[in-house]
Amino acid sequence: MSAEVDLAQRPELPLEDQKRAAHQALRSRLLVGEWSDDLEKALAKHIRPDRRNAWGIAEMSRNPFRSLSSQVGGVLYREPPTVYAPNAGGAELIKAVEAAGAWQLMQRVSTDLIGQREALVRVEYSERG
Repeated sequence: MSAEVDLAQRPELPLEDQKRAAHQALRSRLLVGEWSDDLEKALAKHIRPDRRNAWGIAEMSRNPFRSLSSQVGGVLYREPPTVYAPNAGGAELIKAVEAAGAWQLMQRVSTDLIGQREALVRVEYSERG
């Protein structure tokens, strides 16, 4: 009898990694615009409830973190890089990468890299193109 693995459950991380993962999750929410709950928690922490209620709905139209991350990260791939191949097989791979829109994807990845301070891109190549 084989043991089933619950893929929805994450392994328990050491305390220092839990803190890092929580901060990474916050940075990710800030980059994708899902930070309204984080804003409400911060406002509740620093502002008395009577004053907070008088303010009404929290204003989220400005996100300096996302803006700066995209300004710095997005400029890295504004123009496609020049890539050289040492042989004919490499040239074919470069064409496939360019056709797949890798440089456009890297604009977003570089923004995430600046904002989250880490990024991972997995590239796969198939003979079928």
